[in-house]
Amino acid sequence: MNRRLFCASLAVLGLPLCPLWAGQSTVPVWGTWRNTIDGRYMAGLLQVNPGSGAVLVDEGHQLPLPGRAHGLAKGSDGSLWIAARRPGDWLIRWQPASGATQRLWFEPDVALNGHVCCAPQRHAIALTATNHETGEGSIKWYDEHTLDSQPAWPTHGIEPHAMLLLPSLPAVSTRPVLVVANGGLLQKPETGRARVPGSVVDSSLCAFDLETGSLLRRWALQDRHLSLRHLAFNTTTCELGVALQAHSDDMAVNHYSPLLAVVAQGKLSLVQGTAGFQGYAGDITACASGFAVAATQASRLLVVNGGQLTRVVDAPQVCALAQPAGQLLAGVQQADSLSLELDNHWVSVQG
Repeated sequence: MNRRLFCASLAVLGLPLCPLWAGQSTVPVWGTWRNTIDGRYMAGLLQVNPGSGAVLVDEGHQLPLPGRAHGLAKGSDGSLWIAARRPGDWLIRWQPASGATQRLWFEPDVALNGHVCCAPQRHAIALTATNHETGEGSIKWYDEHTLDSQPAWPTHGIEPHAMLLLPSLPAVSTRPVLVVANGGLLQKPETGRARVPGSVVDSSLCAFDLETGSLLRRWALQDRHLSLRHLAFNTTTCELGVALQAHSDDMAVNHYSPLLAVVAQGKLSLVQGTAGFQGYAGDITACASGFAVAATQASRLLVVNGGQLTRVVDAPQVCALAQPAGQLLAGVQQADSLSLELDNHWVSVQG
């Protein structure tokens, strides 16, 4: 395998290594990035060295992208799905083994919101999207092989962002559930990613029956300036973690806003110990008996266990998180990391 070393590094928490990685010098993850030397946006296989913190790009498994990406998902057939950053107009299905790609382009009246989810039970993939004319959010479904369009679902909210497919959700359903975070930011084509000035954040979390699309439960926080963005499920505690971003017009309120909410036994509540980190969580993953949250703007990695903040790690511009086989990895951007800008999310190759 031909690898080229880029000047990027990782913060790696000292969690026990799973025997799967014993004796291996690197851990593979799928990711996206921008090469600052030539300006290209790329997706591909990153080999992470937990010992040295180096990131190696596998030149035999990388793909140029038409623009900046955001969310990734692994298909059951080994494919990698790559969604454009919001407001996006493309989706790519990439077969790394063969290099084959399929692409979907979307009309200007629809904006993709950066995330894709694979649902093998339905032989389909789901995208979160916003209708620019109505502002309504939807889950767009497509056949995972032909990319033929299937009936869309309303998300019962605006600006849907991340999704998470679960085999069940305690106190909600014993059947497969698709959970969607409605970010709640009113946006227009002329405002791009920015919230329409003066608009209210109307964020919510919705759980849908995967088979019927029926709305099973809808949650909302009392703090109306908080946007629910990204999701992770802890299989040990059976809790759903939600990474938050604050969008108050008062910067001081944003700074002291919590970064994590948790759904436990059907109830959504804030983890107040995660406040004070500039109100912006870029990614989340489950770990131990809780969650790790990337406080990107504060350059800190937060570890929460049992509902309490148990560890804070310095992590410059921490972005993507992954937990392959029990090894917590957090991508950071060092001051001298000039050739590679990591994006917000990774997907573990295994585990």
